[in-house]
Amino acid sequence: MKKRHFLIPLVLMSLNYSKLYSQEENGIPNNGLKHKISESEKLLMQNPGKNPFSTNPPSAPIRNIAEFEPSEAVLIAYKNGFGLPYSVIKDLANTAKVIVACSSSSQGTALSLLNSNGVNTANCSFLTTSLDSWWIRDYSGWFIADSSDKVAVVDFTYNRPRPNDDAVTALEASLLGIPMYATDLVTTGGNWMCDGYNYAVSTVLVSEDNTGMTQSQIEQEVQDYLGISNYMIRP
Repeated sequence: MKKRHFLIPLVLMSLNYSKLYSQEENGIPNNGLKHKISESEKLLMQNPGKNPFSTNPPSAPIRNIAEFEPSEAVLIAYKNGFGLPYSVIKDLANTAKVIVACSSSSQGTALSLLNSNGVNTANCSFLTTSLDSWWIRDYSGWFIADSSDKVAVVDFTYNRPRPNDDAVTALEASLLGIPMYATDLVTTGGNWMCDGYNYAVSTVLVSEDNTGMTQSQIEQEVQDYLGISNYMIRP
C-alpha cells in the first residue's frame, strides 16, 4: 500500500479569556478568543456567504484520508502563544516535521520560544500567514486521495467569522504544492471524523451551520468533495 503524505492539524487548547479582542497583533494569547463562538461572532455569522475559494469537486473516486494514517508533518499555529505544552511540540519535533502557521512578524519570537524550551527546531518550518486564532484543527483543510491516487486538500467555510483563519487552507496547498478543492459547506474540522473508508460522522451542528441546505444536500456535498458515501449526522 502506497504511503500517504499529508498534515495532521493538531487540536489546540484554549486559554480562558472572557473578552473578545480585536483581530490584531495585540499581545493577548490567541487574541483572547475562546474555542466557543462568542455572541458577537454569532451575529456576524448569520449570513456567512459562499466560500471565496469555491471550486468544482474533484473527479471521483475520492478517498478522505483518516487522521490516524501515516503523516508527513504536523501543522500547529502560533498566535501570541501556541496553546499547547512545549513538551508536546518537543515530542513531535523529535519524530516528525512541525510546520508552524504564524505571521512573519511573530516568527522570531516563536522560534526563540521553541529553542528555549528544547524543541528540535531543525525539524520546524513556518507557514507565513496572518491568523485570528490558534485553533488550526478547526479551520485547516481535509486531505483526500483523488482519482489518480494523488494527495489534495479540501477547503470549507469556517464556522467562525475569522477571515485570516479561513484563508489558511489555500496557503497549505501552495506550501505543499498540491491541488485544493473548495466546498461552500460551512463547518469546522472539530466536527468531523472519518475512517478512511468512506464513512464519516458529524454532530447536528453541521445542519445548524448550513440552514439553507437540506440534510440530503449536505450529504451530497461531502460525497462530491470528500468521497463520503456514508455520512452520519448525530445529536
